[in-house]
Amino acid sequence: SLVVVGMFAVYYLEDIFIPNRFFDIVSYIIMFLVISLNWTLATIVNDIADIDIDAVSNKNRPLVKGDFSIDEFNKISVLISILLLIGTLILNYSVAMLMILYQILFLIYSLEPMRLKNNFLTNGLIIASVGIITILSGYMLITPSQLIYQFPISILLLIFIFIFSFSFSFFSAFNVAPVVIISSNRSIVLLLKSILFLLKK
Repeated sequence: SLVVVGMFAVYYLEDIFIPNRFFDIVSYIIMFLVISLNWTLATIVNDIADIDIDAVSNKNRPLVKGDFSIDEFNKISVLISILLLIGTLILNYSVAMLMILYQILFLIYSLEPMRLKNNFLTNGLIIASVGIITILSGYMLITPSQLIYQFPISILLLIFIFIFSFSFSFFSAFNVAPVVIISSNRSIVLLLKSILFLLKK
């Protein structure tokens, strides 16, 4: 995960060992859960927005297949949002702000009137930006200084170009956003079903 890149960057850039006390390890676990839930929420929003299109062109999506209803997706979204709020508050202010920006980018990626996913260029820009935010979240979780500008811009730019190039090339070749391919993984469906099971208890 890109969040690990950010975490290890603290060690290489600031010559600081990654803290390994009990509460530090708990915060790392929470960080991974927050990233996973943020991605899952973005996937749910994307699936709801694309349901009519997916019914024709991508029938393997869980909403189209009938694995979930829109009402169930909405309930899961509310629960995930609450968990995200709690998780980010447990971490720190910088990570919380980055996670909010993460979700805002995915909202304008998926929803009208902007729906930036439909354009080759903006699709790549959003995916690359989310990648950078994920790296910075891992960095800001650990760095004692809490100064985001200390992360070398050259490294971020190189990573941004790499992710953008991959996303742009993928979309150009297959006319399918990488986020759709990644989120088709059965583990996402399993996670959503587990959340729905908890909601029904």
